[in-house]
Amino acid sequence: MSEALSLREPETGLMVRREPATVLAEAQRAAAALRDVLASKAKKIIINGEQYLEFEDWSTCASFYNIAAGSDDAVPCEVEGVKGAKAVAYAIRTDTGLRISSAVAYCLRDEENWEEKPWFQLASMAQTRACAKALRNVLSRVVVLAGARATPAEEMMDGASRADVKTCPACGKAAIIKGKAEFGGGWVCFKKKGGCGWKGLDTYDWTKPMIESPAAPEPRPAAADVAPEAGLAAQAIGAGAEPSPLDAAWIKVKEAREAKQMSRDQVMALIGKTWPSLKTKGGEVDLTKMDLLMVQNLALLLGQE
Repeated sequence: MSEALSLREPETGLMVRREPATVLAEAQRAAAALRDVLASKAKKIIINGEQYLEFEDWSTCASFYNIAAGSDDAVPCEVEGVKGAKAVAYAIRTDTGLRISSAVAYCLRDEENWEEKPWFQLASMAQTRACAKALRNVLSRVVVLAGARATPAEEMMDGASRADVKTCPACGKAAIIKGKAEFGGGWVCFKKKGGCGWKGLDTYDWTKPMIESPAAPEPRPAAADVAPEAGLAAQAIGAGAEPSPLDAAWIKVKEAREAKQMSRDQVMALIGKTWPSLKTKGGEVDLTKMDLLMVQNLALLLGQE
């Protein structure tokens, strides 16, 4: 006895496989956990005011879903005449071994900081980038829900290693470039990369921790913001009264200025050079616009002069 085989027509439309509300709720739970991890990082990757995930952050998020990343061996490649390394990576379900995503990434010698690096470092970075991209393909929705950007940090750092990324002490953005010798050298927070225009000396100490922005603006002194005759310190702290954080910051500026024997005009010139946006149409510096973060960083800058 024979039975006729019937062929099933393939489905041509998209179908909802699980209840959307359930899927979203699970993603929000994962995002909340990831958000806590990102907030606790000592060294965050902040570019243009937004946080980016490094490969280890993507791996943490992937672990919520029993996903891991793996890559093939990196291979030498040449792209438009530029040599480098190419790697293919996969996102893999750890419970089944099923590959659910793949990505290709490169690390080339025309990238800043990579021209003279040994081959094994290029190969390693190509694999790291590929693994992060493979995880990004399946987990970007969770990362966005956590309030971060979905592009892996390794693709946003101009080929630099994490230790090479310099963050502006004034605005907190990773927009620092080396100033050209004809314009005085030093370091510049490049405005075309979203920076604030801050300028630092060649000898600036990048090991100092960046001052974090306060959660809310600090209240300004009630009497006045600055006292020129006191060398940029805050005016009139009442006898016996505890100075406000802004007052205390101005006092540190005063102490640093006096230690360096700098005139008020020299300090005003430094402020105008570091924060051009504080200059009025007449070219004067409006000190009343300086917030706590700016004043704290001014004290640091005076210590570098």
